[in-house]
Amino acid sequence: MTTIKDFNTNPLTSLNQSAEAIIDSDEHFLRFGGDYYFGKNILGVLLVGSFYKEDIPQASHIIINQNDTEITSITRNQSNNKRDDLTLSLNYFRSIDTIGSNVSIDYEASKYKIRNSSNFSTEFIEDQSTNFLKSNNPNDANISSIQVELNKNFSDNSTLISGYKYGRTKIDNVLDFYQIDNGIEEINVDLSNSLVYKEYIHAFYSEYSGKLGTKTTYRLGIRLEDTKISRQQSNTIEVEDNYLDYFPSLSISYNMSNKHQLGFSYSRKISRPQYNDLNSFVYYVDPYTFIKGNPDLRPQYGNHFNIDYILKKRYYFSLFFNNVNDVFLQTPIQNDETITTSLQVDNLDYSNQYGLALSIPFNKLKWWNMNTSVLFYKKEFKYKTSNISNEISNSRNVFEFSQSNTFTLFGNLFFDISGYYVTPFVEGVYKKNELLSVSTSLRKSFLNDRLNLKLSLSDVFNSYEIIKRVNLINQNSVITQNFDTKRLSFSAIYSFMSGKKTKRKRIKNISNDSRRRI
Repeated sequence: MTTIKDFNTNPLTSLNQSAEAIIDSDEHFLRFGGDYYFGKNILGVLLVGSFYKEDIPQASHIIINQNDTEITSITRNQSNNKRDDLTLSLNYFRSIDTIGSNVSIDYEASKYKIRNSSNFSTEFIEDQSTNFLKSNNPNDANISSIQVELNKNFSDNSTLISGYKYGRTKIDNVLDFYQIDNGIEEINVDLSNSLVYKEYIHAFYSEYSGKLGTKTTYRLGIRLEDTKISRQQSNTIEVEDNYLDYFPSLSISYNMSNKHQLGFSYSRKISRPQYNDLNSFVYYVDPYTFIKGNPDLRPQYGNHFNIDYILKKRYYFSLFFNNVNDVFLQTPIQNDETITTSLQVDNLDYSNQYGLALSIPFNKLKWWNMNTSVLFYKKEFKYKTSNISNEISNSRNVFEFSQSNTFTLFGNLFFDISGYYVTPFVEGVYKKNELLSVSTSLRKSFLNDRLNLKLSLSDVFNSYEIIKRVNLINQNSVITQNFDTKRLSFSAIYSFMSGKKTKRKRIKNISNDSRRRI
């Protein structure tokens, strides 16, 4: 990664940063589950686990030029990270009539154990001095959810789905920094921090779907969420927050004929910040760059509108408009006096995205299936953050193209090739370059599809490169990130099965929204 930026000092100061990181990782997965049928009842259990560790040696070389004076530093950082997680899911399902009505109870509990440590050394070339810093960051997370749902079908082909869901999350996060002088470690209380974060969400929801005549179907939904949050940082007083939200949804579909279908949909949604982004911990990249959390982050709320047209039940065309208020994205904050930049997730005012989406499948040949997706849209951001007093806009017209192909070579041996292309786009305060990537795989199943083998090559041409530009108030910088995403991988999956085979979705993953925020 290379970064070139200017600081508004007198005289002008420029910073040229070149950084490289090598990730050596190892990951193992565990998945075990089954269903037990008795009468009209089904009891399901699923245990999923992942065990990940990585070692990341990093080096950052920085040259600062000011008034013909050059300051050179080299920061080396050895990070050792480990993450283990287990999720237990239980499901009870009971059929209550002969037309498909049912009641279900789902319970899910996840436990995360995350251990991160880093050793920093920064060598200042001109004055021949070296600073040493060490950090330990243990993080424990517990997430649990329970959901009770009634799915009632009626004789007129209408359906009512109603339920209640409760979710609980507790995050216990500690970050300790140690200054090292002459081989002696001493904790740095100014940099160290701790956080206990608790979140409780009660949700009630209901959805009714039915028909109007013979050609029109509709669906109406409402979801109410009551959220309570408590946050205690280091030895400070516990801070609590509570808010009630509603999320309506509506969809209507009209069948003009067997070949033509029109549809309209609207939904209001919420997205909550990552848990790490909600604490004020400071993670150092080098003496001039650090990542900082934001305890004042708010959820973002989206309003999503779609008008759809489906031709021959195969070809999909959609006009869409998405408005997201309080959208949270990473924002660079530059301090010209200290020549430092902090990267902090902040709430922008809003973002709009509107355009046209196309999906065109092709499966006229038995040995070749292809699906092409095309997007034309405009993306725009408006923001006036706590660090930016004037409202600023950033917008761009964007074209996206993606295609997936599956070729049947012989028997059940398949060759897959997929790719995507995106023209230059914007994201918050950043202007980004075009993206291009192609991936392939070869897969085959054995033993009546119980054993599945897959050989994959991602980013065949190693073309994934991100260039981010910022031209904002006192900031003028270009950041180039090159990722070694060309990877060859092999997977083998064997399914142990006995008894009755079912296509029923046994486990609903009711804690997915919370687990994605870890």
